[in-house]
Amino acid sequence: MRAPNKPQGARGRSTIALAVDAVALAAAIGGSVVGVAGVAATAWSAWLQHVSARELSERQQEHERGLARGARLFERRADVYEEMLRLLYPWMERVDATEPFITFAGQPPDPPGTDEWRAMHIRLRTYGSREVADAYDVFGEAIRSFFFQVPTLRAVRERGTDPAEAARVGKEFEAARAGVRKALRSLERIVSDELASL
Repeated sequence: MRAPNKPQGARGRSTIALAVDAVALAAAIGGSVVGVAGVAATAWSAWLQHVSARELSERQQEHERGLARGARLFERRADVYEEMLRLLYPWMERVDATEPFITFAGQPPDPPGTDEWRAMHIRLRTYGSREVADAYDVFGEAIRSFFFQVPTLRAVRERGTDPAEAARVGKEFEAARAGVRKALRSLERIVSDELASL
């Protein structure tokens, strides 16, 4: 006897069930993948925000430390620079009073001594900027150059024999005086600009 044939509709239904099961399985897997990707994207975004917040915090702290360093540097340098200018102005007064064209009543103050000059040089090289300390040295050289010419000017005046030589020496002497003044103004400008930038 022959086995009865399965009806055609039952076989079609099992194929459809398999297809539906495959789609459901794919949907379940795809949904899980999408879910995992969503969780991963959220975690990645949170990590990036954390890193960004940490970098911003570090930059803010560095900025605040820089401001504090600048304030401390300003206080330290401002005192030294003020003392330096107080030391140098008598030198400028002495330069202006040496062999002037016009004489005024009163004597200029005595310039600071070598020990004071050296002590200020040490303080500038310790606490000041290189630019200010170098400008201080330039001012010192201008003063030495000026006073180096004083004996020559006086000797030419005493001899009084060659007006052309007297005019030349006088012009060089006044140029040296102007050089001292220019060096002081340059030093004042460097100090002012530096303190304004702190």
